[in-house]
Amino acid sequence: MKRMFYAAVMIACSGVLGSPVRVAAQVTVVKPELTAEQALALNAVRDSARTLFQQRKYRDAVEAYKRSLLIDSTDAATYFNLGLGYQVLGNDDEALAMLNRSVALDSLFAPAHLEVGKVYLKKQELEQAEEAYLATKRIFADSLQYSMAADQGLNNVAIAYSNRAVVGMRERNFGSAEADAEKAISLSPDISRGYVVAATVYENQQKYDEAEQRYRAAVDRAENDQVKANALEGIARSILGRVRDSRNNAAGVRSARVSAAEILRQAVQIDTMNFTALVNLGNTLFDLEQYAAAESALVRAESLRPRDFRPPLKLAETYMKLNKCGEAEQAAARALAVQPGNASAHATRAEALECLGRTREALDAYVQASRDPRWKQYADRKAKTLREQLGLPAQN
Repeated sequence: MKRMFYAAVMIACSGVLGSPVRVAAQVTVVKPELTAEQALALNAVRDSARTLFQQRKYRDAVEAYKRSLLIDSTDAATYFNLGLGYQVLGNDDEALAMLNRSVALDSLFAPAHLEVGKVYLKKQELEQAEEAYLATKRIFADSLQYSMAADQGLNNVAIAYSNRAVVGMRERNFGSAEADAEKAISLSPDISRGYVVAATVYENQQKYDEAEQRYRAAVDRAENDQVKANALEGIARSILGRVRDSRNNAAGVRSARVSAAEILRQAVQIDTMNFTALVNLGNTLFDLEQYAAAESALVRAESLRPRDFRPPLKLAETYMKLNKCGEAEQAAARALAVQPGNASAHATRAEALECLGRTREALDAYVQASRDPRWKQYADRKAKTLREQLGLPAQN
């Protein structure tokens, strides 16, 4: 009965994510011979400790459990409850010491094993957490309940590894990020997150074959439509990344873009609110010279995020290809309203204004574009031509 109570206390009081257990060496336990008076005192102090814990008076509960150890220092459950108390008080090191003592006194006290794992995970000592959960699975292999709990703990460790991989990637520590992401996959091979993180790490290293492989694995394991659509979009990015700046012939590049566009269409069919997939679809269709289809995708993207400059900027270029000069000028103006210094938007707007016969405005827009070194030569040449048309003196 006591074991059942302590397990209930653990479930109710330990709000930490599942963490592993470093298994302490079993010790030989010699139960003390208690007098009747000592037994009564021990029961009284334990009852007091339980009551204080339930009342959330954790410091007092810890002190009461410590007093009970002065009478009987061999009770695994007491050390377990002390471990819980120290966790609530934020003393994880002391909690681990108590929990490991509990495991040492009773190697089959499963709640203590699981709680040790939780503390290691809370401390972000992931290797120890992994070791502890794996040990728990071995020790309690015949218990469905505890095997499942250990598996959940390993899933939590896998999530922590993938989170650490994301941090490593942001810090450009790609080697450690890659190792952590692959560890997440090995611990939870049926969960998509590890595959997505690993794919992102590979993509950032321009290892597009590996990235595509992991994204495809994520698609197969996607828990919902959003994850699946994002992974499909990742596959398309990997395909496009592989041919970008490559030495593939024109036919090979076009074939890759066709494949990417089809995958992006699948992504936006699954998740119609996927902004990034819509933008990439629009860009890819533009590169395939499918301008009407590109327009449709980019209009949808802009409707989702009106304050993002990318859809209207690409729309302006698309409208110019479709000879819709008025729409092109308006789209470029919308992009500039979001990002006033965007030279590409100024240049495209200048072209649209020139197409509309608004020469003086076009000249001003080319001047704005020329402030960016990437556009200076083109914009200066266009501005010179327009000054000659307007009869204006050449600018020094």
